[in-house]
Amino acid sequence: MIAIGLIAGLIAAHEIGFWLGSLTRSADEPFDRQVGLVRTSTGALVAFLVGFAFSGAASRFVDRVDIVVKEANALGTAYLRTDAIAEPQRGELKAALKEYTADRVALLSREGRDQIDALLAKVGGLHERMWRSAIEATRGNGH
Repeated sequence: MIAIGLIAGLIAAHEIGFWLGSLTRSADEPFDRQVGLVRTSTGALVAFLVGFAFSGAASRFVDRVDIVVKEANALGTAYLRTDAIAEPQRGELKAALKEYTADRVALLSREGRDQIDALLAKVGGLHERMWRSAIEATRGNGH
């Protein structure tokens, strides 16, 4: 909305300035052609810069979506692989993965924005808890 407002303001200021300038001077066809050329060039440059900015923003959005999808796939795979370990670590690891997933969803949602530091600290603790459970579950299973 801010970008649209800035662009609309720029166009309005440009048109008002051109209109006021045309009122204060006499008609001069070569000068009008030159001013038209400058106006067109300026408009093309602004359109290019706006397009470039939106292209960069869209690229970052797609990259972020890809990261979220990869993390979701990794969590799903980890959850399914917990079935390969014995109880009680299986239940503990599944519970930790569910809690981790809920916390990650909260981090990505708008409601979790005010709790970022606390959720990040909790997620770090969950990483350690999941890792300990996995180590304990696989202890003695080496080949």
